[in-house]
Amino acid sequence: MSQDRRRQFLKADFEPLRLHYADQVLQIHVMAEYAQRGLRQMAAAIRLTMDYFSLKQDEFLRRWMPSQEYSRQTTPESWRRIVETLATDQRSVVADDGQQSALVLAGPGSGKTRVLVHRIAYLVRVRREDPRSIVALAYNRHAAADIRRRLAELIGEDARGVAAHTCHGLAMRLVGASFSAGVHQPDDDTFKDVLREATALLRGDGMPPEDADQQRAQLLAGLRWILVDEFQDINDEQYALIAALAGRTLPDADDKQHLLVVGDDDQNIYSFNGASVKFIRQFEQDYGAERFFLAENYRSTAHIIEASNALIRPAESRMKSEHPIRPDRERIGEPAGGPWAELDPVAQGRVQLLPCARDPIAQAQAVLLALQRLAACGNQNWDWAKCAIIAREGATCSRCVPAASC
Repeated sequence: MSQDRRRQFLKADFEPLRLHYADQVLQIHVMAEYAQRGLRQMAAAIRLTMDYFSLKQDEFLRRWMPSQEYSRQTTPESWRRIVETLATDQRSVVADDGQQSALVLAGPGSGKTRVLVHRIAYLVRVRREDPRSIVALAYNRHAAADIRRRLAELIGEDARGVAAHTCHGLAMRLVGASFSAGVHQPDDDTFKDVLREATALLRGDGMPPEDADQQRAQLLAGLRWILVDEFQDINDEQYALIAALAGRTLPDADDKQHLLVVGDDDQNIYSFNGASVKFIRQFEQDYGAERFFLAENYRSTAHIIEASNALIRPAESRMKSEHPIRPDRERIGEPAGGPWAELDPVAQGRVQLLPCARDPIAQAQAVLLALQRLAACGNQNWDWAKCAIIAREGATCSRCVPAASC
């Protein structure tokens, strides 16, 4: 077998074997706990035995062996949930123990937030990092709340120490700002000022180096890991804040934080707010980041993916040009149009271009007629509230159908 065709084994490939032996060691400690409790009260030892065979291992450890050493024990079941339930490309990101900085170029529907959440779980449960040393940054408060919810579902109480904020929310905490309802309502310029102030505090602008280092240490309070979701949506002020958090300009590598960012260089819908995909390239250059790709799409049908690839392929300066989006492996062999291949006798799940006049009213009518036709195709799960209409202006969108989400 040629060298280039040999399978490259990762550290994660050997982790299940390590966990197997760690589990054997844990069983010895359980037996010791049983013996100690049996010497004091046999009824307690019997209850321990019954719980050992009836409870999940995580719950058993929390109930009977709640010490820090065992309550965060990485069990085979925990490893399976955090790592083995992921696709291969996702797993390579989550279980990476390589460079200090990583850039994940992820296509639409590829599980960007899932990878970020599982990476945090891996740090806490497998690498035994202090949850309070980890911060996740999301674009808006809804996304930050979603990260917290998913993480709690994955690792339970250990998720409490992990901070999940927006860049603005974190900056407000750093500077001690608060905008209460009914008081001064902040605008974009106000938030930019807060971001700049937080960045200046982290850098220690105008302070002697020793004082700047002390202030930075107090502000970070043990922070070591920074994970950023939807990186293509950040702007100049947010990039500067993240750089200050990570200590990019610090001379000592030990003072710099571990940084992982997830983004899609093919999308940029917040350019009106200063966001630009240029920051993805700049991040890779500034931090010498290791590059990962997430190209499997778990959301869209093969027809939609094919049309999307055809649309984006001519774009210049793409970073994923050699990694086109594809359906995930679990759906190989399914109809290219998904369920609509059978439900819709006209388009059969293919992407349609609707002929219509140029004026907005005619376009709105064409969209509404197309949706009404799909609603009448016999799909029992049809829900108008789950239809999305994207228009250049809200006024155009509102003419289509009030029940749809625009």
